Formats: sequence, C-alpha cells, structure tokens
Amino acid sequence: FRSYNNKDTFITNKIVNNDIAVRATGSNNGVNPSLSLFAYTPDVASGTMDLSRILLQFNLTELSGKIYSDRTIPSSSVSYYLKMYDMKHDETVPTSFDLFTYPLSRSWDEGSGSDSDNFRDYGYANWYMARSTSAWTTTGSDFLTTNYGSGSQHFDSGQEDLEVDITNI
Repeated sequence: FRSYNNKDTFITNKIVNNDIAVRATGSNNGVNPSLSLFAYTPDVASGTMDLSRILLQFNLTELSGKIYSDRTIPSSSVSYYLKMYDMKHDETVPTSFDLFTYPLSRSWDEGSGSDSDNFRDYGYANWYMARSTSAWTTTGSDFLTTNYGSGSQHFDSGQEDLEVDITNI
C-alpha cells in the first residue's frame, strides 16, 4: 500500500540577503515543488542557526479502512516507511548527520508560496504561525517528542534518499 501526502510545505528562519537582522520567518513554500531541509550557521560570529522544517500531512482514511474495515492489511506485523528522494544539485551538502521525524501536534495550512530564493511569499504555515489564527506554541512547529515515537536516519554523504521507519509514530 502506498499513500501520498495531501499537503506539504517547508518553513524556515533563514537569514535573508546576508542580513542577520532579516529572517524568512514569515515566508511560506506551500506550492514549492521541492522541500528544502537545512540546518547551518551562516554567521559563525553570531552563532545563529538557519533552520528549516518540512511539514507533511497524509490522508490515512484509505489505509485505516484497509486495516479495520476491509482487513486487507493486517494491523500488526506491518511496518510503515516514509520515503523521500534527494534532489541532486551543485550546492554543498552536509555530511555525517542524523535526521529525525516526529508527528505534529496541531493542524496547519499548506499555503501558496513558492519563493525559496528570496523568501518573499508570505503566508501560513510559517516559522511562527501554523494557520492565520493559530501560532505555533514553539517557534518552528509543534511536534511530539514523547509517547508517540519518532523515526531517524543517519546520512553519511548527505545525498542519500530518506527511508525511515515511522511505524511507531
């Protein structure tokens, strides 16, 4: 069984135009065809971090029906994986890092932004807001780190595809 996400975006606190006073915290990338994930220190002297988070939502109604109504997928002894593919590019990539996946604790809007160069498409979700009427409790999204499980994967070269077991999530 394969399920595709029904909405996605990435949010960021990235420094814009090399000005540490200007961050892309209000930007939205809901219709961007790629999802950028990064964590780096652009200004070593200040020690600030540029971060992004990928938000994904899946409609699991069909899967739930196959487990509980149709009984075509067993409810136990089955594993579920999140698979995402690296988009090859010429930019420097980090090496030897771990990526973690967590479930989100609140709903969010996908938005309609796509500017990942200058981050001038403002909207929701973004680094501070899940929706136009709902702020994240913690800036950068509200995710559950206890009692719901998580998944992780180590990346050696930084160009691997993601395949993480999310069964416990």
